[in-house]
Amino acid sequence: MRYIYLFIVVFFWYWTPFTVAKQPGQQTLGGLQLVPSELRGAACLDGTPPGFWMRNATNRSDSTKFVIHAQGGGWCYNEASCASRAKGALGSSKSWGGTTSCYGNCDGILSADAGTNPDFHGWNAIWLGYCDGTSFSGNLSGTHDGLHYRGRANLDAILDFLLSHRGLDQASDVIFTGGSAGGLTTYLHAVGPYAFQAASGHQARRSR
Repeated sequence: MRYIYLFIVVFFWYWTPFTVAKQPGQQTLGGLQLVPSELRGAACLDGTPPGFWMRNATNRSDSTKFVIHAQGGGWCYNEASCASRAKGALGSSKSWGGTTSCYGNCDGILSADAGTNPDFHGWNAIWLGYCDGTSFSGNLSGTHDGLHYRGRANLDAILDFLLSHRGLDQASDVIFTGGSAGGLTTYLHAVGPYAFQAASGHQARRSR
């Protein structure tokens, strides 16, 4: 029986904008992919589609290995704060660019630099854009005062897309990480990546 090894790593970083002017030596992730709302009714707070950025594995031996990072950025706690949030990059994908600088620099476990990230630099690296305001946990149907609370649907839709179109169904190793509110995402939804099991016929094992 083939196993997927799923590691959950929680980081606490302060959020900075999705896309900034690239500085010398700064690392980014490109390839923004917005996920159609037809997938599970996925939507940011303002109704725009959620999405992710991805850097493909740099060599064949790492092609079945994935680092998936859930972006942080706090929560909104009532209609007024969520309405305000829906006007910015943490509640809407309108302003998302083709590349992201993560938290100012896509370094650490997301880095493509073998010198600073010797174990994971060649893996597929995925940054999950955060636009629901509740750590990918909202699960209300319809709209409420014009807002969409579809965080769980967003996560599931992105995983569906990755499984169907980006090779996640063939994964041998997955590290599911998050920063701040994204760190909470790994605790709330660690069971989500176990969908790999049903989708690909592999057995998942989890480590912390």
